[in-house]
Amino acid sequence: MNEALAFEPYNFEDGLKERLKDRYPQSELFFHDVEKNNGVKLRALTIKKTDCNISPTIYIDEYSRHYEETHDMDEICQQISEMYEKYGNVEFDIDSVVNFERVKTKICAKLINREKNMSLLKYVPYREFLDLAVVYFISVEGIGNASVLIRDGLVDRWGVTEEELYSCAMQNTPLLFPENILPMSEVLKDMLSVEAMPEEAFAVIEDTIYVATNQSKIFGAAVLLYPRFLEHEAEALGRNFYIIPSSVHEVLIIPAEKIEQDADELLEMVKEVNTTQVSDEEVLSDNVYYYDREKNEVKALF
Repeated sequence: MNEALAFEPYNFEDGLKERLKDRYPQSELFFHDVEKNNGVKLRALTIKKTDCNISPTIYIDEYSRHYEETHDMDEICQQISEMYEKYGNVEFDIDSVVNFERVKTKICAKLINREKNMSLLKYVPYREFLDLAVVYFISVEGIGNASVLIRDGLVDRWGVTEEELYSCAMQNTPLLFPENILPMSEVLKDMLSVEAMPEEAFAVIEDTIYVATNQSKIFGAAVLLYPRFLEHEAEALGRNFYIIPSSVHEVLIIPAEKIEQDADELLEMVKEVNTTQVSDEEVLSDNVYYYDREKNEVKALF
């Protein structure tokens, strides 16, 4: 009999907790829900050591689905243990967060969908940008792409305003997350082999679509906020352009003269891509934006 099937009387979380207790007998294990971007809720596991002041959040929805398919709890426990061992022993200086003078050079900004995050925005400082919201986070070094979302309680403790957060973020974000703009052809070459897509196909889109993000490719849509970013892009292109919100991590820039569809068709394309190709958590907007270089103005078309 497959040993993994011996756990059938348990639900997944009970079985997982029993197995992990054997590996981490001196730690507290608990499950909880985490609300992510756009109201997406994920189930999470925390393994908290008594002598450690930070514990990684391990999302378990994929593991749960894998268990339903394989009933292999040993494999799942091994994968979770490897992840925990990688990030669970990192020491974190709490004072570096609660002390504004120490943390202010790490405060950055990201763009999220305003309408889909109304419940979150009740508890975090933010400002409106088009139909989006600018929110702030602390970039944490040494723990992968870890970050701490800045909430009202922390701001109250610091005694600072949203304007001060924005000023810090506009200084820090371009430095910590430098912009990265490439023709779509270059991006596709990284993803596909020339055999999969003929070289002439790359040439066709060389001067048509540009991908704007940051070098980390995390929350890269925030490059739209960088000082003079839009102006510089208009100068480089020599024309007005559309901005297509690909995800919270990147946007597409398309010179206006290269667009054959009308705005309504563009909007339908964005909605379809968001529905079929982008995860719910990473959707930025179902809108289309337009930058007028003479007016130095960006606007939402819908």
